[in-house]
Amino acid sequence: MNVKIQGGGTGNYANTGSSFAAFNYLNHENKERSEKGLSPEKFFNGQDKEIDFSEMVKDIDQNKGQLKKKEAKFFVLTISPSDKEQQAIGRTEAERSANFKKFIQKEVMENYAKGFGKGLTADDIKWYGKIHHDRGNKEGNQMHAHIIVSRKDMENKIKISPMTNHRAAERSGTVKSGFNRSAFFDDVEKGFDRQFGYDRDIKESFAYCNAMKRGEAKEIAEQLQKVGIKESQKSYELELENHEYKEPQEFILERQSRNSFLRSKVLENKEKREKAQELPEPEKKEEVKKPKNPIMEDKNLQKEQEKRIEEEKRIEEEKRRMIAERKKEAQRKQQRSRDRSRGREEEELEL
Repeated sequence: MNVKIQGGGTGNYANTGSSFAAFNYLNHENKERSEKGLSPEKFFNGQDKEIDFSEMVKDIDQNKGQLKKKEAKFFVLTISPSDKEQQAIGRTEAERSANFKKFIQKEVMENYAKGFGKGLTADDIKWYGKIHHDRGNKEGNQMHAHIIVSRKDMENKIKISPMTNHRAAERSGTVKSGFNRSAFFDDVEKGFDRQFGYDRDIKESFAYCNAMKRGEAKEIAEQLQKVGIKESQKSYELELENHEYKEPQEFILERQSRNSFLRSKVLENKEKREKAQELPEPEKKEEVKKPKNPIMEDKNLQKEQEKRIEEEKRIEEEKRRMIAERKKEAQRKQQRSRDRSRGREEEELEL
């Protein structure tokens, strides 16, 4: 995600005078969308109601109490999610636009207010936003937002400039004055991941990119260590996900043989009971051999079933033991991978 704070100069974002040129520039895409038969994107803020163009300009332009002629009267925030991030926002253009507006209202402006360290909330900021969907001839989803924010708070009392570098209090580390841009960029990114359930790769994060570009050796080492840990964790999770317990062939054959034997005994006893019911009345002079008692046969079968249950318990215990051993081996591999990664980082630091 790309987050920029703009304003100044002599172009569309010249900010020492009226905000009309900036608002007019942000409205240009609606004309192009109307020509293509697409619905226009309306300006929005935190109140979820339709806003008149001239009222927006007037609202920003008049909110400039105690500001000098050459001082900035407003700034422009630009929030541009990547094509991959936009896939997490929604499936259609309309869905992405609606969800993106909620993200700006809930996360972006709340973190913007927090960045000044003055106890402000999003309700204390005077702002108007506009969603754009086009960036010239670039491919993929190009949705992004421009947000015009007043230099003064909602009550026209407090000066707030995101261009002023912050000074932290010596003990607490909190913002004493100015604006903490790094914390703002990082908080917006984390808010996005939280709101849309986005699984961000460490190398894609602001903290990692900022450390690689501007960080000191310690910051770079910390980010590289996080990368190593994350990659080892993903590798371990993938190994567990793909892990399938394969029952040894001797267990399979033994179970099949036992089940076959039990089925045959059940059928044999069933046949004996049926024959016992079909035997004719014996003649008085002739002795007829009595059939075996089927009840006793059932008792023997019950004993066989009990033995089978005990044997199955033994097999299940053996399965669990083998799975536990494989998990331990996977954990040992992960630890060795971490040790190797840590060793490489220490060698790089020494160099």
